[in-house]
Amino acid sequence: MTRSGATAGWPLVLLLAGVTSCGARSDDDDDDAADGDADSDGDGDGDGDVCTKGYAPFPTFDKSCEGDVDCVAGGHQRDCCGSLDFIGMNQAAFESFEAAEEQCRARNPAVCDCKPSHRAEDGEQVLGEQGLAIQCEDGACVAFAAND
Repeated sequence: MTRSGATAGWPLVLLLAGVTSCGARSDDDDDDAADGDADSDGDGDGDGDVCTKGYAPFPTFDKSCEGDVDCVAGGHQRDCCGSLDFIGMNQAAFESFEAAEEQCRARNPAVCDCKPSHRAEDGEQVLGEQGLAIQCEDGACVAFAAND
């Protein structure tokens, strides 16, 4: 399949400037995916128990979309080098994503002396500011590498 989603030049710049440390996202299926809340332990108290075990757990967020315009990408830090996993999500979930990522950064400061490596949901490395695209694919926002 050929993807033609919008590249994320300006959102990527914003995300790279704002994300500084946290780890691999968890794909646990809890109620957070539907509402975008950062309550990753699933107990419903909304306390956002994220990244309490190193770089996990990290909640999932609403990925629903009707078109590319509904989608944004968030950079979730997966290691102490500052490596980011870019996650596609509905724009309405982005504020909750940022709050969860902020908690993660506070619990896991970037302290390693190593070069970060960024990747998209397709597992491909994201190279530079124009290396990420976001697309609504079968009703779900997806972040993918667009390094052409």
